[in-house]
Amino acid sequence: LLVPAGQRAELTLPDGTKVWLNAGSKLSYPSFFEKERKVFLSGEGFFDVSKSKDPFVIKVAGGLNVRVWGTSFNLQAYADDPVIQASLVGGCIELEKGNEKLRMKPGEIAVFDKKTDKIKQVEGVLSHSYGWLDNKLYMEDMSLSVVCKYLERWYDVEITLQPGLGEKIRYNGVIQEETVTDVMDALSRLSNISYHVKGKNISITSK
Repeated sequence: LLVPAGQRAELTLPDGTKVWLNAGSKLSYPSFFEKERKVFLSGEGFFDVSKSKDPFVIKVAGGLNVRVWGTSFNLQAYADDPVIQASLVGGCIELEKGNEKLRMKPGEIAVFDKKTDKIKQVEGVLSHSYGWLDNKLYMEDMSLSVVCKYLERWYDVEITLQPGLGEKIRYNGVIQEETVTDVMDALSRLSNISYHVKGKNISITSK
């Protein structure tokens, strides 16, 4: 199942597992599961995995495997992001890459760094990682360039930034707006930027 930019999807897998997919995500799975329940994810999904004695495994880009026991968690694994992030709400999951392994407990957040091939626990507010389910983007010292990456996926737009602006401007807070124009209005009130919209193209400059 491919979810284009600007859209989201909800589906139930053959074993009863529920999955919510964020914009720009792809989930591959068989029409029925054999002994091992195996799926492939590129993008972001919130999984509510049904309990079973058969293992449930999510394979993601970068060679990472996520082993799941009847569990709720968010997994952010976009191919063009430098890290993969797992946030465990309930149950138990294990991240595995070669000899690297990390078994997580509820409330924990972990990242896999594609460059170093390392898995580590990180601090953060669990619910913020799946705020997208409620159309919320939680920004904790988030650079403008990272905010724009989210907006491009969520609203199916292309954003051009004035050189040097992307890392210079950072945000804290939460945005929950209906349209991308509303979001841009909010960001321009929070910082010294101007924006211009032409169809699906948005250009951002400093004021």
